[in-house]
Amino acid sequence: MPQEMSMKIDYVEFSSPEMEATQSFFAKAFGWSFVEYGPNYRNIQNAGLGGGVERNCLAACFWPN
Repeated sequence: MPQEMSMKIDYVEFSSPEMEATQSFFAKAFGWSFVEYGPNYRNIQNAGLGGGVERNCLAACFWPN
């Protein structure tokens, strides 16, 4: 008989053009901490799941030249 699959979320990625503000919000709201991997990515810690925050647009990007 097949084993039942767990249907819980165990990993999540967020995009934010304002990395520092997003990190501060999650830290204050949920008590998360972060590991910095360069200027554009933070790994989420102490959240009960894996994930990260990447500096990026929230929607389709348009970067004027």
